[in-house]
Amino acid sequence: MRAFRRVAIVALLVLLVAAFATAASAQEEEGETTEPAVTVDDGGAVVPVPPEEIAEEEKPWTARYLPQLLVLLTVLVVGGIAAYYFFRIRGRYEVIPG
Repeated sequence: MRAFRRVAIVALLVLLVAAFATAASAQEEEGETTEPAVTVDDGGAVVPVPPEEIAEEEKPWTARYLPQLLVLLTVLVVGGIAAYYFFRIRGRYEVIPG
């Protein structure tokens, strides 16, 4: 039962990391808007400077899809190892009370 708890905790941690990684990449794609910069001219008055137009560049496919693919593969590998343990290895042995 301890092994199941360990595997469950590890799986939960992997899912949490995947959720945070996906949220972080989504936030990074949206970008954050900032207030326009201001400069001071010779008279001491504040003059707002409009933000420069930044042309959006399309990220390469590796930056768009690789993090999600790695998270998915990690979850599948951990799930596969847990399933292999519970169905193949754990069933082979029997604990004899002492």
